Parts: sequence; structure tokens; C-alpha cells
Amino acid sequence: MNRALTANERAAFPTKSAAVLRFCMPAFLIWILLLPVAPLLVLALLIVSAANGVNPMRAAAELLQLIAALRGTFVEVQTREAFIVVGLL
Repeated sequence: MNRALTANERAAFPTKSAAVLRFCMPAFLIWILLLPVAPLLVLALLIVSAANGVNPMRAAAELLQLIAALRGTFVEVQTREAFIVVGLL
């Protein structure tokens, strides 16, 4: 069944003149960005784990595994004017 696209559906696709930007960012840059807020993150981790009765060391290990698993993730942001892809190496 062929039908014409609505205005909202057409807006979801970039135009032919849309710029395509691709960025690859090493994962260690995320660690550098998180470094200034690390004390607050540790405090929040301790409070949340104590409130839920979870071992804080195990919670920290699980959180680190989650962040380490982000390697190879690509985030795509698409607008009418641009199509941006950010990849984690």
C-alpha cells in the first residue's frame, strides 16, 4: 500500500542538502569528562546502594561493566539540516 508521506514523516528524513557529520570519540575521553563529578557519583552510589540494601562494591563493579560495554556504540542525531553520528571507540 503506497501512500504519500505526511509533513511530520517528511521532517524525519534529512533533505538532500543536509550535512552529515561523523565523530569518533575514544572511550577514555568519557572518563576524563566524568572525573570532576566522580566524588558526587561515588556519594550517590553509596546512598542509593545503602537505601536499597545492595553491596556498594558490587554496584560499582556492575556500573563499570555497563560503561565498558558502551564501546562500539553509535549515537545518531537526525534533523532536517544535519545528520550527526557519534561513535565510541
